[in-house]
Amino acid sequence: MTVTEARRRWSELLDRVERGETISVSRRGKVVATFVPERTPEPVSAKRPEPETGRAV
Repeated sequence: MTVTEARRRWSELLDRVERGETISVSRRGKVVATFVPERTPEPVSAKRPEPETGRAV
């Protein structure tokens, strides 16, 4: 996708990235930016220690 096209379709791009898509934007045929979905870290409380080793799983 070109920079010009990205400007015109900014809201659509954000919606697509939010759904998990990665989008690259190019200028004069060279990729200048890549939009990737934000990864939400797993909450610490969701990890439980293994009974034998004490390490989180």
